[in-house]
Amino acid sequence: MKWSTINSILAASAVVSAFPAIEKKAVFANPSANGTKFTIDGVTKYFAGSNSYWIGFLTNNADIDLTMSHVASAGLKIFRVWGFNDVNGGGNGVYYQSHSSSGATINTGANGLQRMDVVVAAAEKYKVKLIINFVNFWDDYGGMNAYVKAYGGTKTGWYTNAKAQSVYQAYIKAVVNRYKNSRGMANTDTAAWIKAHADACLAAGKPCLFEEYGVSSNHCATEKPWQAAARSTPGNSADLFWQWGDQLSTGQTHNDGNTIYVGSSDFQCLVTDHVKAIGWNGLRLDLFGLL
Repeated sequence: MKWSTINSILAASAVVSAFPAIEKKAVFANPSANGTKFTIDGVTKYFAGSNSYWIGFLTNNADIDLTMSHVASAGLKIFRVWGFNDVNGGGNGVYYQSHSSSGATINTGANGLQRMDVVVAAAEKYKVKLIINFVNFWDDYGGMNAYVKAYGGTKTGWYTNAKAQSVYQAYIKAVVNRYKNSRGMANTDTAAWIKAHADACLAAGKPCLFEEYGVSSNHCATEKPWQAAARSTPGNSADLFWQWGDQLSTGQTHNDGNTIYVGSSDFQCLVTDHVKAIGWNGLRLDLFGLL
């Protein structure tokens, strides 16, 4: 569970937002911060979103399109995805970057960043804004440990490891430049904890983003009050539950216990009801069998 403070959805090097590129006649401004709120597609308000580590690793383009269409139809405007998948040495399947003691090689092939290209294009198509992260402390999909294996040091010392930072910054630059012309790119969790962080953002005049929240059971009973607290507390701009679950051509996406699947009762509670409470009127209830 994390709380992020960012200037805008297209801010710094770790954020990429998604805008429609197909509708050439439409005019959209980049997402921006407006006090403690975000402005997306000209609308300044509180936004709901979710996370998906796996969407950029899918090899079936139709599954990516299906997932993004479900995200948009559910009324979510922000989707946080993994922009890294690091290996040491040769990689099998989808990977984005390979590390060795001599340096790193960015995989721009069909089983590399071209997978992320499809995600970005789908986000553009459905007007979903992406937040893309580029590394993780955990070892899944490489993370900091892939850098440590190749360049030495420790994960806790990763931030001051000159070689690791040089490779990391080069990777960020490569990914950001890849999409720079795409307007499609950018604890105990109680109400008191939420308010404390929101107050800090309010004092700084910056929007807060409540991300990666979730539990392994009693999702609705536990997480719904968090959502209500986040929606109603000044200083909050958006929340992104962990994590999105969908039914693809290969079956159900990974269930880590915190996954909220399209069409489930938890989805009704934490997505459909939440989006309606925010006041977004584009929710397609019919697509989820809720009408």
